[in-house]
Amino acid sequence: MPQNDEDFIERTDNKRDILELLNQNNHVLLHGISGIGKTDIAKDIAKELHEEYSIVWIDGSILNKPEDLKATKIERYNVSQNIIGLMNNSKVCLIIDDLTNNLKSIISYIESNVKLEYKLIITSQIIEDDIESAIEVSLLPKELCQQILNNGLKSHCSDEILKVILEKIGGHPFLLKQINIIMKNTKYHKEWKDILNELNQLVLKPFENRITFYNRLFENHLKVIPDLINIIKWIDNKYIEFSLLKSLVDR
Repeated sequence: MPQNDEDFIERTDNKRDILELLNQNNHVLLHGISGIGKTDIAKDIAKELHEEYSIVWIDGSILNKPEDLKATKIERYNVSQNIIGLMNNSKVCLIIDDLTNNLKSIISYIESNVKLEYKLIITSQIIEDDIESAIEVSLLPKELCQQILNNGLKSHCSDEILKVILEKIGGHPFLLKQINIIMKNTKYHKEWKDILNELNQLVLKPFENRITFYNRLFENHLKVIPDLINIIKWIDNKYIEFSLLKSLVDR
């Protein structure tokens, strides 16, 4: 199962609500925009349940139809496994991360085919009508935003600059972490006021056609990556000098 980073900040309100729902139901759907922290919360919940349940974690993108759960490759065995069979042999907490379609049919399929006690956690950017036990993962409160921005830094973000950041991007954990990373790299920024110039690149907007806002943020980088990778074909060696690789990345 994937683990959270060491600097993961627990979202206690979400965690409490999810555990309460799971006490009453077999499944819970965590939905919200990309980068909002759904996967991290699911990892945290799995850690809480691992003593009582066997944890099975799968990527939702590999599930094209509910029946795929009978032949799905999972990392602990690296061979196709009958997930439904596993769930009928032991108490399993199944986590389906970033499921993009067939939400209701997959939930119904598991309910109809699993006879033992189980827990199902689904994370998704979308929400379908009539799905019970759904929780929207929303923007972070001010206190958690401060913790992310100041993590590992001697100089903390002032209230004035924090206000500007939250006005621009809200309490979005992915973008807040990017600001923290920039501030840790003194090659680019030495003071918090310098980060204000970056905020025009980090505007939180609703995504269209499921293209997330940070795809747009990195779109210029994505455009040049193929050109940078193509140069590798012209290197007459199976090893690449670190200095060359670094220069390609830094471009």
